Amino acid sequence: MAGAGTFNALPIPGLTATSTKNPGTEHMGHVTYLFSPTMLMNAGYAYSSNAIFTTPIGAFTTANSTDVNPMLPYKNVLGVIPTLSFTGSNSLTNLGSTGIYHDINENHNVFGDVTKTLGRHTLITGVSYNHYEKKENATGGN
Repeated sequence: MAGAGTFNALPIPGLTATSTKNPGTEHMGHVTYLFSPTMLMNAGYAYSSNAIFTTPIGAFTTANSTDVNPMLPYKNVLGVIPTLSFTGSNSLTNLGSTGIYHDINENHNVFGDVTKTLGRHTLITGVSYNHYEKKENATGGN
């Protein structure tokens, strides 16, 4: 188990380690339709998604450090023990871990265009609509 986890650079093995998964997928459909020898249409749809799922698994989690149970003014929802801050030392300033981090992104794209040939001229008009949605929780120390 490494010492540093996602969003942490603590060089002490096993404290802030995380388990991270990064799945992604992409799908696309495209069609070309010929109305006549001088007019055609292109249309399509594209979908992509990706995510980052990071979960603390090191000794700084409340599940792995059940003996560290301070009285807190608010409920601990991150699943990690509170961050300890030190002053007056250049080598160690903070000792803590981040909580569960989820970042989910979805992208939908619909597009199309029509091409018309008039003599020696070609006219093309089209549209593209893109809908991007990002769902991310803000994580930090307790």
